[in-house]
Amino acid sequence: MVFIQGQIPWNKGKTLSIEHRQNLATAKIGNRNAAGHTGGHKCSEGCICSKHDGRGGRKRGSTAWNKGLHSSIVIERKHEQERLRDIALSEGKKKYVPRGAENGNYKGASPLENWAIKIWRNIVFKRDNFTCQICGQYGGQLQADHIISKWQNPSLIYTTNNGRTVCRKCHRQTDNYGIKATRRSREFQLPLPMVI
Repeated sequence: MVFIQGQIPWNKGKTLSIEHRQNLATAKIGNRNAAGHTGGHKCSEGCICSKHDGRGGRKRGSTAWNKGLHSSIVIERKHEQERLRDIALSEGKKKYVPRGAENGNYKGASPLENWAIKIWRNIVFKRDNFTCQICGQYGGQLQADHIISKWQNPSLIYTTNNGRTVCRKCHRQTDNYGIKATRRSREFQLPLPMVI
């Protein structure tokens, strides 16, 4: 029989007979979850049960032992009044980023050198029609490669005849890419004379 909401249950107002209640009581003997069992595992807000080993929770209405205490992490993270003022003043403004020589990663290249490399690269790309000169791929992730490296002949850096368009995959396979170029430059360096 399906219960419909609002319908009165069939057993409302009916009481159990004395014999039936005794049978239920004898059936619950040894059941730890039965009501009234002192060693049972019946946890509630004010319950002290065998699971807690006699260490019950705090009593209702009493304050917690750690109320008002701050951990060292909270104290360390707390902003001072000056810092809060600075944050409020800088609200909505762009973050200051050191540029040029002020930046710690600055390597000393002037903006003119950067522009010259960009112009050289664009000229090489247009000359080669944006096509990789090794595999023939058109477009994609193209890079301008120096045929003769900077360390071999520094005067040929901005010469367009010294450049070629290569895709990223082919550029990694060239002899003058990344760490390979550094190793080759070390091989060709003359040994220092020994002083005795």
